[in-house]
Amino acid sequence: MAVHDTGLPYMDWVARKEVLNSHPQLHVYIEPRPAEAIDLKEAKHKIDRNLSKIVAEYNDLKEMFNYDPLIVSLLPEGAFSAYMQAQVEAGADLAHIKPPHMQPSDKITKRLKNM
Repeated sequence: MAVHDTGLPYMDWVARKEVLNSHPQLHVYIEPRPAEAIDLKEAKHKIDRNLSKIVAEYNDLKEMFNYDPLIVSLLPEGAFSAYMQAQVEAGADLAHIKPPHMQPSDKITKRLKNM
């Protein structure tokens, strides 16, 4: 919901907890639609605003620890389709060709970033 309700022109997204400088971060990776641009600053603002509305603990984390826990990064165009095609070619069960939206493994995240 936090990504979907932004109205950003995206193909798909994944989000995962990562630790940066000893702080837990929510890192959202977004693949823009072909030939459409996503402004990272705007995307971060919209996702942050939506998270603040729907996850009370998110606001608590920001206030208690006085840092911004959100990172937003763009994936290359075609990252999800290339990932799913590679899964099909590897013989993956159809239920497992798409990466999970939440907490994809390091391996999956690396593959999406490098497609």
